Formats: sequence, C-alpha cells, structure tokens
Amino acid sequence: MKPLSLSERLNQFATDQDDLSRRGEKNLAAEAVQAIDLLTVERDQLAAQVEILKSFISQQAIPNLLVLSTDYPQCLGIDSAITDAEELVKIAPVKCLADIRAKAVMNFAELPRGAYLSGFVTAELTVYDVYQSARNHVKDNYGYDTKPWDDDDATAVRTELQPMSTAPRSDMIMLDAGFGFLTTGHWNETEQCWVYAAVNCNDGEGHDMYFENEYEKNPVGWLHIPRIDKGGE
Repeated sequence: MKPLSLSERLNQFATDQDDLSRRGEKNLAAEAVQAIDLLTVERDQLAAQVEILKSFISQQAIPNLLVLSTDYPQCLGIDSAITDAEELVKIAPVKCLADIRAKAVMNFAELPRGAYLSGFVTAELTVYDVYQSARNHVKDNYGYDTKPWDDDDATAVRTELQPMSTAPRSDMIMLDAGFGFLTTGHWNETEQCWVYAAVNCNDGEGHDMYFENEYEKNPVGWLHIPRIDKGGE
C-alpha cells in the first residue's frame, strides 16, 4: 500500500476527529487533535526548510554554476558555456556524473596499462587478474574494501590453461608438458623451444632428488606462476 502524504495524513486525522466527536469519544478526539497539531508543526517546519533550500539554490548555487559554466565549462563536463539557468541545472549534474564515471573507468584502466608498459606484468590478463586489480584500485584510491573472489569460479579462472600462442617468452611460467601436472618453464631462444625443470633421482629409492633441464617444443598450455596474496587480498 502506498504511504499517505503529509496532507493526506492531516485529512485522515481530521476525519477521524469529527467521527470521534460525533460519537462522544472525547478522549480519543482530543488525541486526534493533538496528532493533527504535531503533524501541522512538522509540515510547517518542512515548508520552512524548502524555502531555505529554494533561496540557496536561486541566490547562490545557480549563480555559481553560471559563473563556473562560463569560466570553466570542463569542470561541469560540458564543452561550452550554458547561460540559461534552467537548462544548466538540468544538464550539468548529468554531464558531471557521466564525466566522473568515465574518468573512474579510465583511471582504473590505466593501472594494468601502466603495469604492462613498465614490464611488471605481461599482456595476458585473466578475468581474475582484472577483478583483483579493481579491488586494489578502489582500496588504494577510495578506501573502499571489497570481498575477494575465492569461489569455485575463481579457482577455475585461475587454473584454466592458456594456449601456448599467448605465452610470454620473457617470463618464467607454469607449463603443462603432458605429465598431468604443471612445472616451471621458460622460453629458450637458443634452442627455439621451451625448457622446463624436470625432477630426476640419483638412486632407485627416491632419496637423492634433483632438477635438470628438459626441452619441449609443443607444451599443452601454460599459466602464470601464482602470486602470494597478502592480507587476504
């Protein structure tokens, strides 16, 4: 049911008061009168606040917006000055909000872009990487905490093998060389193939283990080496 407006509530109380008076229920009628008086005071206070707000808008807010529109239209997200007050009030908030949203998106996009240009990350970002970057971005810039993505879908994204055509040749990565598990590997420019660390043993009992290089021309797929998350991030 739609809530009654203040005027509707006043009318309802007045009707109730008349009905109670006709039936001789003086105490209840007096309570209704008191309720009407309280609502009337509330209505008058709200009306006074509305007038104060109207005065502020007409005498300060709009003149300041018009000056800002003339001198610094870019601050309002508009291309040129708008001299009509009514048009400015309608357009400026919408343009400002759109401008803020667009800048927020591009500021976030600059984070992985800058990391890539500086050589900190490769170009192959997963959906999880983007999500984690967004969490770090809003935390660092706006002090806004978000929940980590740690469900089954996140695990699937982080463990889904990437095609070898996208593998970075300047970083150490995790390779699937066909053994049923991943191993660390790197591109070998001299041999023109992938080299990875293979576990071997000097005895038959598995006590004297060591790593040696193996070469693989056609790995199945690859993943970034998992990073250690700190502080639950």
